[in-house]
Amino acid sequence: MEMLGSIVGNIISLVGKYCNYHIEADEHVKNLKRKLELLESREEDIKSKLDLELRLGKKPKQEVKFWLQNVEKIKDDIDIGQEPARWMLTSHMQRGERALKKTKLVEELYQASDFTDGLVIDLPKCIGKMMPPPTLVGESTAHRTKEDILACLLDNDVGKISVYGMGGIGKTTVMKEVNNFLLNESNKFESVIWVTVSKEFDLIKLQNDIACRLKLELPKFEDE
Repeated sequence: MEMLGSIVGNIISLVGKYCNYHIEADEHVKNLKRKLELLESREEDIKSKLDLELRLGKKPKQEVKFWLQNVEKIKDDIDIGQEPARWMLTSHMQRGERALKKTKLVEELYQASDFTDGLVIDLPKCIGKMMPPPTLVGESTAHRTKEDILACLLDNDVGKISVYGMGGIGKTTVMKEVNNFLLNESNKFESVIWVTVSKEFDLIKLQNDIACRLKLELPKFEDE
C-alpha cells in the first residue's frame, strides 16, 4: 500500500506540473521573450565594446568567443512559433514546458556575460624596426626577387634563405623592402629583426646583437 501511495503521489505531482505548463504557457513564453531581448541587448553591448578593442590590435578572450557562440546557438534554437489553439492541450503544454526550460538557459547565459576581467587580451608587441624607404633599382627584377623571398618566408618547409650576388645590385635594398613589408603589412610574425654581420665575424657579438634586437638579456658569461 505504501508503494502504491508513493506511485499515486508521484503521478499527481507530475500531472500538476504539466497542468502548470498548460495554464501558464503564455506567461512562460512572454517571460522567455523578455529574457531573450535582454540577452540580445547584452550581446550587442559586448560586440560593440569588443569591436573597439579589436581595432586597437587586441585579441578576444576564448571565453568571450565561446559565450558569443552560445548566444547565437540558443537564438537559433529558440522557436516560439505560432501559439496552438487552447483545445490542443498537449501542444500548448509542450510549448509552456519548452519556454520555461529555454528561459533558464537564457538566464544562465545572461549571468555569464559579466566579464569582470575584460573582453580581450593584449597581443605580444611586435619587435622590429622600419628601415628607411629604399629605392628599388631594376624595378621588375627587384620586385620579382622580393616576391620570391616572401613566398619562401611564408613556406613552412623553408628553413633558411640566402640572397647572394655581386656588390651594388640591390640585395640590401630588397631585404629592406622585405623587412618593412613584414612589419607593416603582414601579421604572420611577431618579431622581425635586422642584424648586420660584419666581415670580422664574432659569434658572441652576433648573439648579443640578436638578443638586443629581441629585447632579451643573455647571461653575463661568454658561452657560444
